[in-house]
Amino acid sequence: MELIKDFEQSVKQEHGFIHSKILSLPPGNIDPIIDWCKQELTPGWKWQIITSSTPKTPGEYAFFFHKESDFFAFILKYG
Repeated sequence: MELIKDFEQSVKQEHGFIHSKILSLPPGNIDPIIDWCKQELTPGWKWQIITSSTPKTPGEYAFFFHKESDFFAFILKYG
């Protein structure tokens, strides 16, 4: 988990993102989240696969936001 936190911080600093959130998701659950983000958030957010999900393990996905309002909407929706 420490390696994931280091990665998250690195991307935030490198690309100038203010906010970030990592989600751990079972297989097949990332697409609805990406679709929601595309429809509900303003352009400028980003996501990256940290580790892909497998049938037995969830994947780790990092989401990055410039706007505080987008970050809070995402947190309210997905934790």
